[in-house]
Formats: sequence, structure tokens, C-alpha cells
Amino acid sequence: NTRPPILTNHLILSDPEDCQRIARLHVQKMPDQGLFLHTGVLSQLDNDRWREQRAHLSEAFLPFESLKVLFDVSDARAVKSLAILRDQAASNSGIVRMNEFLLNETMAQ
Repeated sequence: NTRPPILTNHLILSDPEDCQRIARLHVQKMPDQGLFLHTGVLSQLDNDRWREQRAHLSEAFLPFESLKVLFDVSDARAVKSLAILRDQAASNSGIVRMNEFLLNETMAQ
């Protein structure tokens, strides 16, 4: 290792209220994280750059908004699929050919 050692001061908080208050106001990361994480959103020391990178990734971690349009469609298809399964079971003495059903559902979606 050719890098000089990173010397920093550490402060350990144990009061939950202090931890929440400090975490909201002081979000600077420790410089030693870059030693094993290299560069990226997890080891970004510049808070403005970190916010920019996080904004690009937030949809990947919080997909509800992007998937919200699919919920109604999926719910309607689930109701229809249940009706199809019940009809097949009723007309075939309780036997449902699941492979064919699942293939049909895959193609329907």
C-alpha cells in the first residue's frame, strides 16, 4: 500500500435523538471508505456530487412511481386469470393444465 495513512477524528454517539439530528445535518463521509469502495456513490466525499449521483439512482431503489401505472393493469389481469382458472377447474373435474395456463398468461401480458 503506497497511500499515506488517513488520520481522522471519530465521535461515537449513543443517544438516538442526537444521532438523528447529527445525521440530518452532517452527512460528510469518511475519506477511508474510498480505500475499499474506490469511486462511486457509496464513497463520494463531495456532498453535491453525491446528491447528483443519488438522484440518478433513486428510481432504481424506489420504483413505486415508475411501476404505479402497471398496478391497475396487473390487478385486472389477476382477476381475469382467477376467473379463467375457476372455469377450467369447473369444466375439467378440478383439473387445470397449469403449463398451458401459464403459457397463455405469459402471452397475454
